Amino acid sequence: MKGKYLPFIFFPILISFLFLSPLGVNGKDKDEDIVEDEKKVILCHARTPEDAKNGYNLLNVSKKSVFDKKDSEDGKGHDNHVVDIIPSFTYFVKEDVFTGEYDYKDKKKDGSCPNGYEEYGKLENCRKAKYEKLDVEKTYPGSAKWLLEAGKIVLDNDCKFPELCEYKTAAKYGEWSDWKGELGTLNIYKVRTVSAFDLIQYQLFGDEYACNTEDRYDACDMTETKTSVSAWVEDPSNTEKEIQTTIVAKVDSTDEKVICESSFTTASRDIEQGEVLGENTQQGEVLGENTQQGDVLGTTSVVLAKTGASSDLYIFIVQAVLMLGTLVSGTLLVKKYI
Repeated sequence: MKGKYLPFIFFPILISFLFLSPLGVNGKDKDEDIVEDEKKVILCHARTPEDAKNGYNLLNVSKKSVFDKKDSEDGKGHDNHVVDIIPSFTYFVKEDVFTGEYDYKDKKKDGSCPNGYEEYGKLENCRKAKYEKLDVEKTYPGSAKWLLEAGKIVLDNDCKFPELCEYKTAAKYGEWSDWKGELGTLNIYKVRTVSAFDLIQYQLFGDEYACNTEDRYDACDMTETKTSVSAWVEDPSNTEKEIQTTIVAKVDSTDEKVICESSFTTASRDIEQGEVLGENTQQGEVLGENTQQGDVLGTTSVVLAKTGASSDLYIFIVQAVLMLGTLVSGTLLVKKYI
């Protein structure tokens, strides 16, 4: 009687063994393709997997445990702990690698290929690629936290946090304020805050722990050059001369009212010369009438005037002759045909 119940006792045990053991239902562990390596990986394991603010533990583990879920309390490998600091390393995986050879078979009577085979070449042939299990080298790139400068520092420090502000971020600049001071003068500036934060806290946890903060004053960091030229005016110190002033100013590129730098130059000339160049007076009259060049220029203009008049009269005469010829031709034509 007892023997009749033995199958009912051992069958559930067998099922439980298959499904709950590390081998699983398909007879192999999920990560068994990773080749065991005698070299270990030194990593920083967060004491609380969700947040490393409570610190890290230094662990020396197998490469397989980085991916293996069996060794972890929460059922995840170290690679699944987003705050763990895991360095880059190489490892080997058993993979099916094509050998370059094929196994050939004839088609079945119904014209199909056996399972796992494909049609190839002659219609009656089928082939299947041959594979071989080989160790393939791969590279683990490192965890997200290790890729940060702060992660490498903590790992090199045996997973302990260094003193606050021992490592600092580059300067972080705030926004510029509005212009302060008196516009149109050099007594003008803008203000912005410049801070440096603890590198570890900032990169690993996003905390802005300020190590030092200062205000920076700045204006005219970008400028444009403006040039203005005045009109000729009488020199107050010498009534026989006149002056012209050229001003070159560098102004702030965002606000032209801010003069960053300026310089000026002054040109001077005699008033008589100014009249010659500007109004064509005394010296101009000499050039036009009293000199040989003046006579030539004047004569040339007269010749041009005469030439122009003669040309107009010639054109008028030609037009009159043409009109008269047209009238005569028209009269003769009308008399002949009408």
